[in-house]
Amino acid sequence: MSHQMSSSVASSRYHNNNGHNNANNHHNNRSQRETTRRHVESRHQSERRHDSSEISCCLKYLIFGSNVVFWLTGLLVSVVGVWAWTEKEVFNNLTRITNIALDPAFIMICVGCLAFTIGFTGCVGALRENTCLLAGYAIFLAILLLLEMTTGILGFIFKDWIKSQAATGFQAFIVYYRDDPDRQNLVDWVQDQWLGCCGVDGPKDWDQNIYFNCSSAAVGSREACGVPFSCCRPIPNEIIRNKQCGYDVRKHEFVGDKSIVIYEKGCLRAGEEWIEGNLVPVAGFTVVIAVLQACLSLKLYELTERSVNGWPLTVIELSDNPGDHDFLEPEFKYIANMHGNEVLGRELLLKLAEHMCDEYNKGNKEIQTLINTTRIHLMPSLNPDGWDASTNNDLKGKDWLLGRANGNGVDLNRDFPDLDSIAYQDNSQTGNIFSQETIDHNLQPETRAAMAWILSNPFVLSANLHGGALVANYPYDESRDGSASSYTASPDDNTFRHLANVYALTHKTMSTGERVRCENDDDFTKQGGVTNGAQWYSVSGGMQDFNYLGSNDFEITLELGCNKYPAENTLPTEWDNNRDALIAYMKQAHLGIKGIIRNARTGEPIVGASVKVKNVTNGVNKLINHDIISVKNGEYWRLLTPGTYEVLAVKDGYEPDAKAVIVKNSAPEAVRLDLNLKPIDDTFDPQVMASNDYFGYKSIPDNIDLNNPEVLRLINFLQRAGAQNNDRAAAN
Repeated sequence: MSHQMSSSVASSRYHNNNGHNNANNHHNNRSQRETTRRHVESRHQSERRHDSSEISCCLKYLIFGSNVVFWLTGLLVSVVGVWAWTEKEVFNNLTRITNIALDPAFIMICVGCLAFTIGFTGCVGALRENTCLLAGYAIFLAILLLLEMTTGILGFIFKDWIKSQAATGFQAFIVYYRDDPDRQNLVDWVQDQWLGCCGVDGPKDWDQNIYFNCSSAAVGSREACGVPFSCCRPIPNEIIRNKQCGYDVRKHEFVGDKSIVIYEKGCLRAGEEWIEGNLVPVAGFTVVIAVLQACLSLKLYELTERSVNGWPLTVIELSDNPGDHDFLEPEFKYIANMHGNEVLGRELLLKLAEHMCDEYNKGNKEIQTLINTTRIHLMPSLNPDGWDASTNNDLKGKDWLLGRANGNGVDLNRDFPDLDSIAYQDNSQTGNIFSQETIDHNLQPETRAAMAWILSNPFVLSANLHGGALVANYPYDESRDGSASSYTASPDDNTFRHLANVYALTHKTMSTGERVRCENDDDFTKQGGVTNGAQWYSVSGGMQDFNYLGSNDFEITLELGCNKYPAENTLPTEWDNNRDALIAYMKQAHLGIKGIIRNARTGEPIVGASVKVKNVTNGVNKLINHDIISVKNGEYWRLLTPGTYEVLAVKDGYEPDAKAVIVKNSAPEAVRLDLNLKPIDDTFDPQVMASNDYFGYKSIPDNIDLNNPEVLRLINFLQRAGAQNNDRAAAN
């Protein structure tokens, strides 16, 4: 990732840098358009009367001639790369490409195609006097000039990254030295003809290669404890190169001075010395790599709608593959500034993006692993209209209501469909119950955009950042009995309490230290910095419960402090309080289990299968009444705390499949558990079903619909599973 890119994103600090564009109204009258049309036609007629070119003949053919050379050079390099792949029979078997990024032939093809394209742009643009092509060519030259001007600075900025990448890449070349003739030739050229070196840090690095490893002497390798001939110093007037000059030079019993025979300087150090004398071209190459890395790691995008006043709802994405979902990689999101006058979360997310970019580039393994295994979405502001109203006045947070709502005066955290009341009425299901029929009022554009975002991405975990208190708040937010305050547990109450505790306990002051009592007289430190939302106060139409009941996403609400609009000079302290907690919470996206639901006959993924979980830890034997639905490619993720579970996958038209799993949450990623559903064509007899045992019950409850095919298949499966358990018990 690019430090510059993230810094520019994070530099707002209470100032508007979103580039908000107000619509410009253009009023043209008919006479002006007619005058303009006649002027253009007159000019075109005048231009057609010109017989001479508008471009200097010398300049035209100078550009044309130089780019013909560049064009042909690019073509030649591409042809050589294609020829190399043909010789290696890559086109007949693409599995021969073990690492395409380190394949010299592939690099030649890419570089050749790029040079060919640029040469074509300048050549044809000059010859045909095509302004579009010449403009593109001029832009390319301007970019090259800009790169040359910035290479000195960037050379210092990315010095450590370049060194690390070069060492890692060259080590890979050494390990696979004999596996690819192009890599072998490239290594020999670097060591022998370019840098005059041996290995990364010295000749001992060749012990990483199976042929040159000293232990290979036991199997008769003549090259054991040696180095390639390219490590040997050239002998003056040598006509035929001695390819065996590096044999045995690393053996203890080698006679003579090795420094006379081979290079003892590593290629990493030799490369640094070469860079010192060739800083400009090397720095230019570094810029390209750095920009490429940034493009692969960070992306900005907008939601489908803008705010009432036209502000973009911008999201920062951190991923090793931005813009795309990686297979079985959980997706995480932070949303802040839902109440526009609660600004701390906004600033923390901007700083978080900057911090993760910096640490990723510095080689922080924790951050690199998190970004490489998790697709992370950060939305600094869901309510930019409210932020604008609360910021562009003299009160700045002194008024608890100014800027809280959006441009239409609506509290966005009361504007989502009330799925709680639906779940409380029908206890048979509490997951993915959203439908168009559940929308009972006109939604705000910010709410609609957030809902579309939530429902179109396979989010696994998220948090909504607020201000005004200091506590981690978990579902349910709306009380079941309609009271203003009563503990209302969700089916995943254990998991949600764990998630809230992770943030509260990692936060510097949320659960420990001096008691924090806000103006509303809330002091949550006495209960560990966590609270059930409905126990605090009941909220209807909140985003937290919509995520849990309307999608696969588990979300909690983080109240970050008593002061909704803290002073700018307090931001470093607030960042220090929240930094570790923000990162620790993101890691929780890898709790529990994940896997694929497949068709047992065809192996094809099944989308829309319900994943049911029963907790059987220490004899609990309790069904968690919250299903997760498989998404694209049959993927699913199910957050669970440590314990033993029975997992059941159900889909209309298939026999259910169940497996037991032990969750420890000690590994970096969730436990992989795939389930296979066998298609069925037959139907079941409800009367037979009703007499069978399932999940420990001897009869079917009255409220179960035996005419539902999915219910019948589930009962039949559970009945057969119970019979198998009885058989095993009898056998014991």
